[in-house]
Amino acid sequence: MSRLLIVMGTLSAALFAQRNTASIAGQVLDSSQSAVSGAQITIRDSARNVERAATSNSDGYYVVTALPAGAYSISASAQGFQSYNVPNVTLQVDQQATVHIELKIGAVSETVTVEANAATVDTRSATLNTVVNQTMMTDLPLNGRNVLQLMRLTPGTLSAPGTWNQASTRPEAAGELISASGGRGNSTTFVMDGGLHEDPYTEVANVVPNPDAVQEFSFQTNNYGAKFGGRGGGVVNIVTKSGTNELHGAVFEYVRNASLNARNFFANRNDGLRRNQYGFALGGPIRKNRTFLFGSWQGTKVRQDPPTLSSVVPTAAQRRGDFSALRTQLLDPRTRQPVPGNVIPSSQLDPVALRVLSIVPVAQQADGQTFFVRRSRTDNNQFLVRGDQYVGTRHHLTGRYFYDKLAVPAIIDKQNLLTASNSRFWVSQSSVAAYTFTMRPCANRRHP
Repeated sequence: MSRLLIVMGTLSAALFAQRNTASIAGQVLDSSQSAVSGAQITIRDSARNVERAATSNSDGYYVVTALPAGAYSISASAQGFQSYNVPNVTLQVDQQATVHIELKIGAVSETVTVEANAATVDTRSATLNTVVNQTMMTDLPLNGRNVLQLMRLTPGTLSAPGTWNQASTRPEAAGELISASGGRGNSTTFVMDGGLHEDPYTEVANVVPNPDAVQEFSFQTNNYGAKFGGRGGGVVNIVTKSGTNELHGAVFEYVRNASLNARNFFANRNDGLRRNQYGFALGGPIRKNRTFLFGSWQGTKVRQDPPTLSSVVPTAAQRRGDFSALRTQLLDPRTRQPVPGNVIPSSQLDPVALRVLSIVPVAQQADGQTFFVRRSRTDNNQFLVRGDQYVGTRHHLTGRYFYDKLAVPAIIDKQNLLTASNSRFWVSQSSVAAYTFTMRPCANRRHP
């Protein structure tokens, strides 16, 4: 039984690591379309200069798995053939790319270079998948820098108001139903860096890092792999950025201000909005080709005085006990007798109620309606840190920690009880640690 548990744990760890990685496979052929066995295939990570190797089998097939999403180059060599090089191959999250290689007879010292980007055709899976990359997250408008809004770009999805919240269950994220292939809006599985990234209470997405910390994400809507498990809807697979051999960083701030906005048509003044969203992202090498670090922080402060809030409160006459304007006859609760003229004697007014009424504004209209201003304030801070360590070409260790806190402090005007609001806060945390070990090149698989 103990051996069985160890094997099951090993398999689970392997599937966990494969959620956020890609693979390249293909066949090595010569000019006559015959298979070339024993060809040496090298896959190099262009950003980190880390290499993975494979050898084509007797049928010419090769496969390299557990590759982080990003840019790669492919080179191939075999005795009696010219070397082959593809400098630009882009792998997306959970992609199973197929790149066939055709070698020409000649000296190994001669090299054939394919300058155009290789066509990474997926012939190994039938998954319906849409990838949202960094360019889309940067160029397309986002309200609040929430990248999950781009899920709506996926074919076969339905976006409409509903009872299920597809964003994080917090006040700044509106409730929205995003259905994949007819499934329920809360049946989508969210994965980040290979680990589940969901609110365990409502089973929707946990808070997602800002766009400067997300490399890309895919939305798989049909026929995805059993390695994701979970529910019957789609799968959102998110990958965060990691450091590279070059130091890259960004500093940003986004501003919204009432001075730049039009006034609400039904309000007598603007809402005093001041929204500032700012932060930075920085990634680079600790030791080139081996150790990399990436970090990001974002702060969001919102201040607003919405002038369109309203409530029904007692009029000036009612505060004195005069309800003569009412058509309904008031009854004395003690004697059950009618109150003369619907006017309650001042001696019977509760002093506690009168004290409460002293901090409640007088109705501005005859029907008791009054408008008031309740100042709102929110403070949000999030940070992410990720480290990657490569030991040779066979070992890769990675760790990531993400923290987000949204705080809404209590605000009250002591002269107006209607403005009373309790303090609230939401904290989201997630961490992932992974270890990838390549035992040997996959040379015995017959077809990718």
